[in-house]
Amino acid sequence: QLLFEAGRDRGVIENTPEALMDRNQGYGAKGPVRASKNGGYLVDSYNVSEEMLDTLTDWTFGNMRRPYPWSLLVLIYNLGGPKITGVPASSGPYGGRSAKFVVHFKHQWNEEGLTSHSDLMQHHHDMS
Repeated sequence: QLLFEAGRDRGVIENTPEALMDRNQGYGAKGPVRASKNGGYLVDSYNVSEEMLDTLTDWTFGNMRRPYPWSLLVLIYNLGGPKITGVPASSGPYGGRSAKFVVHFKHQWNEEGLTSHSDLMQHHHDMS
């Protein structure tokens, strides 16, 4: 499944487990938007405010016209459940076991453009 999602069927990654550890394979090393910056938040409650949703919507869709190729991915995914909360917090480095969900975001752009790099790093920082 991991190799399929990484692009095995489209020829962007070899069909070997070792290929998953090669940073030059998969979609990340292809195309015009190879530079990226990831961020995210752990959210401790399902009761989020309208202000939080409006702010996320504005940073995701509002005033985002840029004169160069770029992309922004925002994922919201559930975290809870007994498989996560049943593991003692002291048993590993992951401290977010009590979180209900994650807001994960990823900016991508052409790494050769200084203007796009500065602009999108600033957007990422401000969104964080």
